[in-house]
Amino acid sequence: MKKKPVILLLTILAFASSISGWSQETDIAVNTSWEQERHSWKAQWITHPTASVLDYGVFLFRNEFWLDRAPESLMVHLSADNRYKLWVNGQMVTTGPAKGSYNYWRYESIDLGPWLKEGDNVLAVEVFNLGVERPAAMFSRQTAFIFQSDKSIGGEVELNTPGTWRVLENEAFSPIPVSGADVGGYYVAGPTDHFDAAQHPWGWQKAGFDTSRWKDPLSVGKGVGRGYMHGVNWMLVPRNIPLMESQQIRFKHLARSSDPEVPAEFLGGEKAFVVPANDTLTLLLDQGELTVGYPNLLFSGGPGSSIKLTYAESLRNPDGSKGNRNSIEGKEILGYHDLIIPDGGANRSFQPLWLRTWRYVQVDVITAGDPLVLHDFYGDFSAYPFKENGSFSSDNPTHDQIWDVGWRTARLCAGETYMDCPYYEQLQYLGDTRIQALISLSASGDDRLMRNALELADQSRMPEGLTLSRGPSYI
Repeated sequence: MKKKPVILLLTILAFASSISGWSQETDIAVNTSWEQERHSWKAQWITHPTASVLDYGVFLFRNEFWLDRAPESLMVHLSADNRYKLWVNGQMVTTGPAKGSYNYWRYESIDLGPWLKEGDNVLAVEVFNLGVERPAAMFSRQTAFIFQSDKSIGGEVELNTPGTWRVLENEAFSPIPVSGADVGGYYVAGPTDHFDAAQHPWGWQKAGFDTSRWKDPLSVGKGVGRGYMHGVNWMLVPRNIPLMESQQIRFKHLARSSDPEVPAEFLGGEKAFVVPANDTLTLLLDQGELTVGYPNLLFSGGPGSSIKLTYAESLRNPDGSKGNRNSIEGKEILGYHDLIIPDGGANRSFQPLWLRTWRYVQVDVITAGDPLVLHDFYGDFSAYPFKENGSFSSDNPTHDQIWDVGWRTARLCAGETYMDCPYYEQLQYLGDTRIQALISLSASGDDRLMRNALELADQSRMPEGLTLSRGPSYI
């Protein structure tokens, strides 16, 4: 029987002319009804009063307050340059802001009611600026943070920045620059992390933490929306896409181990194991498929040890080729890495500041004079929340496999923007984006990321009217 051309199949899959079950999800995960389009912001942008606001830095902001009665609803609006993570009473709530540009700087609107309680409450925000090494898709004027509440909670507490917020520079983090030679190709997705656990203020997100070393923040400008004439670094506009999907994922296989005693239950988070003092350990973990998100390592003890986490899409042959990505025989890992220096404390954790992409992760441990306990290692998948509402049917099972691979590729290359790839560049190229948008429209019916892409393309225009080939991008 004559085989059907592969190109025809891929065309059918891409445009999905026989898609069934096409529907559009209309609920937006964040509130965008607050019309801050011009001058109605009351909060100010704040930053650390003495640290460099242009270079790499990680800054912690806190506001602790008492509530005689927790409100059912408290709508707040926040943003940062470059990025933020928000905790309420020790619970992670959201991250942001969604990618934009100086004149269209996104903010998120979140109802904090479900996380507030009677008694002592803490808002904790980590703001990081990746400096000159930041991803090409991240604009930055300077490190800054803004927070505004729709209503006062009473008393002496002021939630609108600067208000009663306090700030500390977190010196536990420092950047590890990544070059093309480190990953075997063109790379502009930002630095990785060197994390010194002894410098981290453990417990800073919780009530009662000692903030005597913390400082009052410095105000660096008023919050304004589009239409303000001059003298501002950021023109704030509401987030126009939903929050990213987040779900825990587990490694599928322990592909290699220098220690045969590593328990199989470790991959499931069911059993910890100890790396003895003055020893080394190398583990190669296989996710089973490519993924993108935030790895999480839980550990105790081991002061002065080092834990290196190297991430790669595939292992490589000695000549640099990848070959079959399922094969590991005779291959080594090449990729960017994080480096963690434990402080000896119990129940420590590490999560990188920004996204990592991997199928394989190699864990290299060198212990000093004390043993190190590895409790757990897992990932938090992060991507645009596309739903597979469409379907494709064929009497050839190979076609189903192609569909699955194509849909997974579409998912991994869609975050706050479409991306050419999540590992090397994380850039939204307009040529790629047209194809990606057609696929997501056909397979999901969700047009919000496509509309966002059109807006970002328009915002990339140069003075002569031409758009850049990619956007957002500062290079």
